[in-house]
Amino acid sequence: MTSRMFVCETFFKYRGPASKSGNSLFQCMKCPPNVLNKEGKEALLSCSDVSRNNLKKHLKSKHAGLVDAFEEACKTSGKKRNANCLDESGSSQPTIRESLSSKRQKTIISQTQFDELVLDYIIGSLLPIRHVDTPQFIEYSNGISSGNFKIMCRQTLAKKIDDRFQTSKQALIDILKKTSAVCTTAF
Repeated sequence: MTSRMFVCETFFKYRGPASKSGNSLFQCMKCPPNVLNKEGKEALLSCSDVSRNNLKKHLKSKHAGLVDAFEEACKTSGKKRNANCLDESGSSQPTIRESLSSKRQKTIISQTQFDELVLDYIIGSLLPIRHVDTPQFIEYSNGISSGNFKIMCRQTLAKKIDDRFQTSKQALIDILKKTSAVCTTAF
């Protein structure tokens, strides 16, 4: 029997063996809690006991800025914790001089990830869709991204909001189809 490779629990929590022999299930600690998969079950990642590649792929696609910190934290073999693993951000706090001089490694994200962050910002802040067309928002977005990303227009944002709504609605329908009873009493 092969023992599992060390995986830092700051990034992924071990949830038990997978149905496939030689694999384990992990929960991403950086994703929002209670994320459900298409079947309405808790979203867990299956990973080989001798490799961390599936976990790294998840980080690359969902949390691109954390890949290097994850690899550094997992360099320790065995199951003992180290300072890198216990550090919540995955890196040490910068000095004032480092912060001002911008010598720290910059987080690299894709256009799609940038669009998702803008979408999360608009929805989470309950802002009007026209907010993305304001000169101040465009200047702010170009400032933080160094002009590397195209800001979506309000029509595209409205379509993305509708797409996300339809996806959430369908997920809720799928969950409710499996439920035998629902309480509709309000407080």
